[in-house]
Amino acid sequence: MLSIAALVPLLHLLPRASGSAAEAINEAYLPDGFSIQTFSTGHGRTRSLHKLPNGDILLVKAQSRGAERFDDSKVLLFWDDDLDGIADGVHELVPPGHDLTHGIEYVVPENSKDGKGLLLASSDRDVFSWPYTHGDRASSLGRGSVLVEGMNARASSDDLGAYKGHWTRTLALSPGDQKYL
Repeated sequence: MLSIAALVPLLHLLPRASGSAAEAINEAYLPDGFSIQTFSTGHGRTRSLHKLPNGDILLVKAQSRGAERFDDSKVLLFWDDDLDGIADGVHELVPPGHDLTHGIEYVVPENSKDGKGLLLASSDRDVFSWPYTHGDRASSLGRGSVLVEGMNARASSDDLGAYKGHWTRTLALSPGDQKYL
């Protein structure tokens, strides 16, 4: 039986207006031969997922919203070594402090200029990069480098660029991982 957990491993983490994750799972329509289960829970305001070449999963947790806003955004790494559809481990790969919102991508080592992998993540203003090779489950990548800055920096409607646009930025790579969108 093909498990939908392999396709959408963290469905439980997606926010719902009302009801529990169990209700959402029970209400989901799945084609014959598919199943669904909870991969991991309790990670707050999750926004985006990315599957790495080795099967590990990256998750972008956006900053908390509420009366007291603080930047607890981060990138978490999950793995499922026994392939049972439930996370065997989780590690904070990118610590808070980047105001991350949504976008995440990975440049595989064979497509980078220096032969090393590259993790990309975005805030509403900047795209950050970190040297990272998939399979590393212990490193903390720290602050990172700013690859693109000022994406949401337009001061007035006459300037070029996004003016107070939507707060998430999706990242995508061209074939061969050479261009970022």
